[in-house]
Amino acid sequence: MSQSARQELASLSRLEFAWKQIWRKRGAKTTPGVDGVSATTFKNERMNRLREIQSNIRDGYKFSLLRGVAIPKTDPTKLRLICIPTLSDRIVQRALVNKIEEQAEKLGLINPVSYGFIRNTENQNRGVRGAQKAACALREKKPWVFKADIAKFFDRINRKELAEKFSRQFKLRSLTPLVLGAIQCEVAESSEKIRKATIQNGIQRGRGLRQGMPLSPILSNFVLKDFDRVVGAQYSMVRYADDLLIFTDTESQCIEARKKVEEELKIIGHELSEEKSHIYSPSQPVDFLGMALARQENGECYFYVSPEQIREIKKSISEYHDISWLISQNKDIGYVLRRINFMKNGYLSAYDYASNSKDLKNQLDQAVQKCANVLYGTIFGRDSVQNISNQYRKFLMLP
Repeated sequence: MSQSARQELASLSRLEFAWKQIWRKRGAKTTPGVDGVSATTFKNERMNRLREIQSNIRDGYKFSLLRGVAIPKTDPTKLRLICIPTLSDRIVQRALVNKIEEQAEKLGLINPVSYGFIRNTENQNRGVRGAQKAACALREKKPWVFKADIAKFFDRINRKELAEKFSRQFKLRSLTPLVLGAIQCEVAESSEKIRKATIQNGIQRGRGLRQGMPLSPILSNFVLKDFDRVVGAQYSMVRYADDLLIFTDTESQCIEARKKVEEELKIIGHELSEEKSHIYSPSQPVDFLGMALARQENGECYFYVSPEQIREIKKSISEYHDISWLISQNKDIGYVLRRINFMKNGYLSAYDYASNSKDLKNQLDQAVQKCANVLYGTIFGRDSVQNISNQYRKFLMLP
């Protein structure tokens, strides 16, 4: 049985299905890993590359180092680190995720409180939308909320404990070495900037699961499954990855819930983020998964995109006003217009559940048009742009 699991994983049909999942998600925009192989190159050589992966799985697949990309945060002195696997590694890990999902019930990954990175079940929709709907329904019944955030959760996962526990419970033994190999993946410290980002983010070799790998989210659910069982049995809870909300009738119950969460996290080697964990009264909105959860006086709850979040979204679009920077990056106007419209549509899709989604659309339409106006004004002069006819303004995406 265990040998057939590896053979099945290495089948071209399984590998191609995993490749299609990756391609559907980001297509040609999928960022290359340390080997520099782009998604377009892989697509053009798909069958040869899949056969190479197939052969490597049969011989003992070895994961590559992760490519690190350091991105400035709001505070430009602080860096966020993104870890990028090679496409071959993504495919193998995606195929492993598919096999683990088939064993999800036996592994205890499916439970009533976990919504992130778990497939829908017959009686429960998962994902961001499922989590938001569940949170809305629970707050209508229990208005007080304890919002908990686990401090540096992925980076503090104990690899040894995870590997030992997963090895005991995962029954497809021939696939276990592949999963354990992914757990040990590290970032290639290719520059001083990457080294600085790893230090700033508290990333230590030999500790934690690197975010950006397809396996990390589902393995994080495995780490928290006992926590979910214990805390979820005592409180009304919704968890999505390392963000969780607990709903109670009173403030004192929220305080008790916090203590319970701290106790159970300590057992598995984690702790709360003091900065991001708070108690909210019935009249206070709670930020959850990019939106604010509010409760009206009649008890009805709804999600909306906060003014602060809208400002941040518009700011991200306005970054494309800088034509000198765009030219330095070899970007043309076609790229910019496609990019900002892609961003706009992505935000609208993510927030279509929000009560103020129509207002958000109007504001983002204006932000996109303003961006085009600024760019053309920089090139041709503001007065020239203002005198363009309505027909040409529409063609140039001007307001």
